[in-house]
Amino acid sequence: MSQKQTQFMILPNEVIYNIFDFLKTSDILRAFAHLNGRYDDLIRFYIKRIDLTAGWEGNLRDFKWIWSSIQALKISRYYVHWEEEYFDLSDIYRIIFTLPSLKYNKLSLCLEYDEEDTNISIPLALNEQFSTIEYMVINHSCTPDKLMSILCHTPQLHHLICETLEEIEPASTNEQSITLSNLVYVRINNCQIDFDRFEMFMKKVSSQLQVLRIKQKYDKAYLDADRWKRLIKNYIPNLQEFIYEYPGYEYNDYETTSLDTTFNQFISPFWVDKGWIFELEINNKEISFSIHPHKKKWFDVDGNTENVPVRRNTDNALAPFIPTSQLLISGCSTTEQNQTFIDDFKALCEIRDARFSDMIGKVSIFY
Repeated sequence: MSQKQTQFMILPNEVIYNIFDFLKTSDILRAFAHLNGRYDDLIRFYIKRIDLTAGWEGNLRDFKWIWSSIQALKISRYYVHWEEEYFDLSDIYRIIFTLPSLKYNKLSLCLEYDEEDTNISIPLALNEQFSTIEYMVINHSCTPDKLMSILCHTPQLHHLICETLEEIEPASTNEQSITLSNLVYVRINNCQIDFDRFEMFMKKVSSQLQVLRIKQKYDKAYLDADRWKRLIKNYIPNLQEFIYEYPGYEYNDYETTSLDTTFNQFISPFWVDKGWIFELEINNKEISFSIHPHKKKWFDVDGNTENVPVRRNTDNALAPFIPTSQLLISGCSTTEQNQTFIDDFKALCEIRDARFSDMIGKVSIFY
């Protein structure tokens, strides 16, 4: 080792970190990884993010080299943003799953692309070492089959966030078994699969699930309260928090009688006991549905809790009224439009059933 190299090796940590501040993560790894134990420790504590975004001129070979160079560093969180025109994600995920101490991983695709242009096929190899990932963000589109191909490598997974779940090909007949006994949180930001397919997926992964969050607007079957009830009771018995959003359904395509039926289904004792509120928001253009836990006091809109509604229970004691559903109505821009809008929903607004009247927790009308 030359004298200059020796002098460089004894620089204080603060000076080394100042040098790191001017370099990209990939350059730090190329220049300093595996020089000695001290530099490995410095890199391990310095690197918070592996950034392969705009400006990085590497390719898949460089990506593999970087991955192999940091396996011994035991960094627990990785964010990968891939901008190259490379759509076979199998190799990338396979490399990620080999990292020995990985707890958190987020993989994003930043280019515009079609899901059929991508490929994710990662069959389990004999005597394969499973991934240690506990928190995973899949920030790209994938099908249920491709998602299952990923999840079979992550038995320690606790939290799963999937940006888009879609079906662009017939469902596979492969009944792949999977054990995710630690999975307690699932969030799907854009669910584009039908409810039959969604049920199949949830039955395979959800036995210990405690939190489910999903946004979907492509299949009215998701508004079948009885199907949700069966799925939750039989396959998600530990579910504590359920948040579902069905935004922006075309008003003219939905019958008032269907609204009435849907509203009544979600105020059954099952939903009441869970403390999950069904919310229906309607205006002259769109209808939106949502289900969420009761957390805030619905009457505390302006911070004033005086004159709080109360209900007398069987013990003749007074208790705050907890709603089980909410109806929000937004008006139109003209009186004529408002009247037409009100007439269309007359059947829904005319409360014919005393029980139905008693169960509605909140009605808000905005003009």
